[in-house]
Amino acid sequence: MIDKLKKIADTVQFLRLPSVALGLMSLIAITTIIFGSNSKEGDFFAIPSVVGLVWSMTTYSFLVCFRTVPEKSDQSWSFIKRMKRRILRVGYWIMGVLFIVSTIGAIFVSFRMINIWVRDYG
Repeated sequence: MIDKLKKIADTVQFLRLPSVALGLMSLIAITTIIFGSNSKEGDFFAIPSVVGLVWSMTTYSFLVCFRTVPEKSDQSWSFIKRMKRRILRVGYWIMGVLFIVSTIGAIFVSFRMINIWVRDYG
């Protein structure tokens, strides 16, 4: 699983800068809406900005975390070196499972928030 996540992260590394830009724009929009809006019409982009921030943070963390997954250990290595590598890979497995769970949570939250936004403003 983590090797596939590494391959995906390597393939979509070009999304790193756009995810940072989207996150900054979303954060600026959220801050502006919180501190500058006096009406419901001014809050129109609050929910899409939060959803954009969540997805930009998720994308960036995925790209940064999984681009450095260590390769599988080789049988020619010493026992200690193989165990170190396996422990490192177990950490990445745990991160992978947490990432998948958090992505499912982000999908659920995104759908709920967009549903609320469409109901209120659509």
